[in-house]
Amino acid sequence: MNKSFAIKLGIIFLIGILLNIPLSMISQKTYERSQFKQEAFNAIASSWTRSQKIIGPVIQVPFTVTSQTSVWDKNLEAYKDVTTKTRKSVWVVIDELAIDSFVDNDVRYKGIYEVPVYTTKLSYKGSLFKGVLDKINSQAGVVQIHAPILSLSVGDSRGISSIPKLKVGNAEKSFKPGSLLPFNSNGIHVTLNKELLNKDLDFAFDIELRGMDKLSFVPISKSAQVDMSSQWAHPSFLGDFLPAERTISDAGYKANWKITSFASNIEEKVKNCSRGNCTQLMNSDFGVKHIEPVDVYLQSERSVKYGFLFIALSFATFFLFEVLKNMSIHSVQYTLVGFAVAIFYLLLLALSEHFSFAIAYLSATIACVSLLHFYLTSILKSFKHAALFSVAFSILYGILYLIIQSEDFSMLMGSILTFVALSVMMISTRNIDWFEVGNQLASLKPKSKKNKPIVEEGLDESLEINLEE
Repeated sequence: MNKSFAIKLGIIFLIGILLNIPLSMISQKTYERSQFKQEAFNAIASSWTRSQKIIGPVIQVPFTVTSQTSVWDKNLEAYKDVTTKTRKSVWVVIDELAIDSFVDNDVRYKGIYEVPVYTTKLSYKGSLFKGVLDKINSQAGVVQIHAPILSLSVGDSRGISSIPKLKVGNAEKSFKPGSLLPFNSNGIHVTLNKELLNKDLDFAFDIELRGMDKLSFVPISKSAQVDMSSQWAHPSFLGDFLPAERTISDAGYKANWKITSFASNIEEKVKNCSRGNCTQLMNSDFGVKHIEPVDVYLQSERSVKYGFLFIALSFATFFLFEVLKNMSIHSVQYTLVGFAVAIFYLLLLALSEHFSFAIAYLSATIACVSLLHFYLTSILKSFKHAALFSVAFSILYGILYLIIQSEDFSMLMGSILTFVALSVMMISTRNIDWFEVGNQLASLKPKSKKNKPIVEEGLDESLEINLEE
């Protein structure tokens, strides 16, 4: 291979490698800005409310039991029977429970950042069949059953917007603050008349709850049905159970869960929690997370990953112009074009924080393509060739936009783009004699003055030989 040709390729390759430095800096800046958004999220959460996990409702029935033990009496020098009273409680799992939730979405701002929040209106309806008191009375030593307590645990009690009322038959009782549950004190509770547990108990209550990011449930019932709807078009369903039915559209989503104790094993989890081990119960939630499908920082980060490909394509196109048009492009010109390609991603990041991503992307594309067209007109000595180069780059930026907008097919589309670009490059250069190209590039260099005296000296010697002859 011609030495000058090898040097030329080496310089172009080195410039491409060095241009990874600004691309890495832009990628780091994208990460920093995304962290600023997370800080804004935490700041709003501290003054609004955080994610809401709703556990319950559960009915706690406290009771007192008596027991007798023999204790040695030093004065009597004999054992005597001592009666002690111990207060205990049993958690009653509701037989049937229906939860209806409508989630109203909103946005809060912190500086230039916007964070989605929600307010949900929850309607609870439950049924408990009679026979609870009989089961408690059947235990040995029970002397008194106290007033039952219906409790509901929430993730952040600051989100409770109004005082809910429990409807039992024709009566209403106001809830009080605090769940009175050992694993989480945030929530509400209401005291019931124990006579209600002697018959089938139907109850209902509504609660309005503010939150952000995620809403999940742990219904403590043998049979539970949860219906949820919202205007948010991008839900992510999570937890131990996925919806039995769901519909998602641009107008929002609707989801329905149907869960029985055979699937949830809720009675065993409640029994363990009443004994102090609530880990399984608290981790058995399910619900929805309201996500931004592809936020501006994720989109920007995706675009930067294709930066080196764009630089490589621009350098390869330049080199083809050198080969096919028999012209020479300086390494400084390669470098400036590479920087123009890299600056696109910084412009995109900065503009997307203030405008919609589509407008930011279009503005950055127009700016960079216009700059490249103006500069290449002088380098390539042809308005037509510069225009073709600019159109090709505009098409590439359009394809890149489709890639980074895709939620599920971004990797597939990116792989296809890379393959197509490589295929076009290989097909267009398949008939090129690269050894001849090296000689052509070497011939483009002007002859140095150092060679000139040698040629003249050779001519003088030939003239002297001819004269002697």
